[in-house]
Amino acid sequence: MKRKNLKRITIISILLSFIFTGGIFAYWASSVLGASGEETPAIQVGVGLPAETTLSLVEAQRTQGLLVPVGYESVGSVSQIVITYEVELVPNEEGAVGAEALLTVTHGALASPLLNVNIVVPNGTIVVGGEKVYVYVSITLCEPSNQTEYESVANLEFDIPLTFIATI
Repeated sequence: MKRKNLKRITIISILLSFIFTGGIFAYWASSVLGASGEETPAIQVGVGLPAETTLSLVEAQRTQGLLVPVGYESVGSVSQIVITYEVELVPNEEGAVGAEALLTVTHGALASPLLNVNIVVPNGTIVVGGEKVYVYVSITLCEPSNQTEYESVANLEFDIPLTFIATI
């Protein structure tokens, strides 16, 4: 009889420890704030001074999904990745507060001709010390024509260099 009670007490103790541990973990995990996938990268540009950054496709795919050619989307993949940059023009010797400048954004060499980058600067102008301008960078991937071409891009980690420049 004592053996049955010992087994029951052991089982109940283990179950209670799981219940309390799970509750403590759930409480602790609810207070942890992770990095938001919706963060907008901020870029500060001075008139005539280019600001350079690198868009990591690996990082973008972690939040938006694996990039695939149009028509091959499935769960966890997308045919287009769009990154929004928040650009601010800061005053310097070339441009005082209130001066209007032309904002251009270009990308550097791409790792593959199958990769397409489209950059949209909605207004094209930016004001020194004025409101921030949002620049949209969209990335798509063309369909490889054969297995060899597919294998040449399948495991590449694309880093896309971007240059932001404001000229008066």
